[in-house]
Amino acid sequence: MRHHWKPLLMGTALALCCASVTGGAHPGTTGTNPGEPLSAVQPGDTAEWSPSWFGASSAKPWSQAEEETVHLVNQARSRNGCDPLEVDERLTRTAREHSRHMAGRGTVTHVGSQGRSYTERAKAAGYDRPSGEVIAAGYETASETVRNWLESSGHRKVIMNCDSVDTGVGVVTTEDGVYWTQVFGFGS
Repeated sequence: MRHHWKPLLMGTALALCCASVTGGAHPGTTGTNPGEPLSAVQPGDTAEWSPSWFGASSAKPWSQAEEETVHLVNQARSRNGCDPLEVDERLTRTAREHSRHMAGRGTVTHVGSQGRSYTERAKAAGYDRPSGEVIAAGYETASETVRNWLESSGHRKVIMNCDSVDTGVGVVTTEDGVYWTQVFGFGS
């Protein structure tokens, strides 16, 4: 049974994203265990890896939705005069882990496992200069997700930061919907 929580989650994601963009504190971010490696998604995992809660019939290959998200974001950045982003595997692992974290808890938040921010998560994955993160839940397609990010001033600011050169996208599908994370970086 699908839940109709999309408006609530969108509002939550927009509010949290905007706090991140403006430098606001992340509630609950304590930095506990900052050196602890990311769990579950490890180097060498394939793009088609799927968490245990994926239903075989509902799982789409991650690579398809993730690649489409990067493509659409790069198209929008190009129209804004920014260079295209390169996919970085460390940021991809970070984004996938965070989408998995949100899906496993049924929440949309920038606060990750062990209370870490996107900056702490990216650094734990070996990427030293993360520049931002956008998240969403409830959208079925990459085009719908990217369109909604671009319509939000906070998300748009992160996406259109022309100083960002790298990105990673993580998409997780559950019975309740699709969770999206895109992490950006200044280069490392």
